[in-house]
Order: sequence, then C-alpha cells, then structure tokens
Amino acid sequence: MDESGRKYYKQINQMWNRAQHKVIEQWVYAYLESEEETEEVKVKRRKAKGKGKAIDTEYK
Repeated sequence: MDESGRKYYKQINQMWNRAQHKVIEQWVYAYLESEEETEEVKVKRRKAKGKGKAIDTEYK
C-alpha cells in the first residue's frame, strides 16, 4: 500500500472508531435514562454526559 492509501485507511479507521464511540455513548445514556431515578443513577448519568466517556468500570 502506498503512502496516500495508508493515510486514507487511517482516516477511515478514525472516523469509524468515533462513530462507534458515539453509538455506544448514546446507548449507555438511553439505558441510564430508562433506569429508576435514584441518586446513584443521577451520578452515573452526570459522569457519562460530562466526560463524554460511555464505558466506565461502574457500568460493568
């Protein structure tokens, strides 16, 4: 693969990873929305929304 091909592949890969991350983030946020409104859920929701990180050790 030549240099331009490598750059193109890397760019596509980054876009794919970002898209996957967004989908997972939306799914986790929707899941937390559907849970009962307790203080623990509010904290998890705030963390998920504020950091932009969907997967945390708390969700496992």
